[in-house]
Parts: sequence; C-alpha cells; structure tokens
Amino acid sequence: MKRLIGRPPSVWITQVLFLLTLIGFGVAFLGALFSCFSGGPSPRCPASVTPSDVLTSLLVIVLAGLTFWGLQTGRRYGQWLGAILLIAAVVVGISDSPLPRALNVVLLSLLSGGGGLTDPLQACGHPFGGMTYLCGYSSYAALAWRVIADLLPSLLLGVLAVRLLCSDAARSFFHQRSNG
Repeated sequence: MKRLIGRPPSVWITQVLFLLTLIGFGVAFLGALFSCFSGGPSPRCPASVTPSDVLTSLLVIVLAGLTFWGLQTGRRYGQWLGAILLIAAVVVGISDSPLPRALNVVLLSLLSGGGGLTDPLQACGHPFGGMTYLCGYSSYAALAWRVIADLLPSLLLGVLAVRLLCSDAARSFFHQRSNG
C-alpha cells in the first residue's frame, strides 16, 4: 500500500496567501463594479479607475484562483505559478520600498564627492532631493533596523517561494499528486 504524503507547510501557507489575495481582490473588484455601475443618478465611480485597472484586477483574480486550485489539487503548474507569483511579489515589494532610493542617495553621495551622508540625528534634507528616509533616526542602527523591517515581508515571501520549489516535502507532494 502506498503511503500518501501530507501537504507541506509551505504549500499550506502559500494557499492561504493566495486565498486571501483572491478574496481581497474579488471583493474590491465587485465593490468597484457595483459602485461604478449602480443605477443611480450620480455614479460613485472614481475617475482614476481605467480599463487597464479593471483588466489588471481580473488578471490577478484569475492568477490567484489558478494558483490556489493548482496547489489544492497538487498540480505542478500550481507549484510553479505560486513560486513565480511569490517571486514577483518580492520584486514589487523591494522596488516599492524606500530602499532603492536610499541606496541611490548613498551611492550618489559617496561617488560624486558629495561629502558623505548626513548624520541621521540632523534634520531632514539632502542635496540630492527630498530623501527623508535617511534622517530623523537616533542612530545608524535604528536606520538599519528600519531598512530590515521594510524588507522583511519581501524576504519572507522569497523564502516561501524557495521552500515551495526546492524542499523535499513539496517536491514529494507534487510528484505524488501529479503521478498518482
């Protein structure tokens, strides 16, 4: 008798994340549709909603649904799609954080002879623009903790993506489901 391999924690956590994404985007999408296309004299649709926003929301809903279903049924496409979307979330999380702008200021300050970085205890204001991310802290250690705190969610998603692809438990689970 063949022993069934249980669902690993990385698959459970990924499924919960995509289910929450699916529910959140689905509710937001339906709310936007109802508010924009309600039969009242003054529609409450924001002017900033464009057809590309609607298509992007639909794409996210479809991809999250496919990923959730693929992980639920133990299919390899769910494993790969989940890992790809998690890695995309890591890239978006890092690029949306203030870290790239802070690194740009650091590099410009050091390479162009800008005289080094200002002390984080001084008031905000930097010669390369309104970079308020590097000032207003009690020390450089406090600034480093802020950078780590900003990057931590993205790094955790990256670890989850690696575990989903490379762990022996996930590999055995998806191999069993796709061949069984």
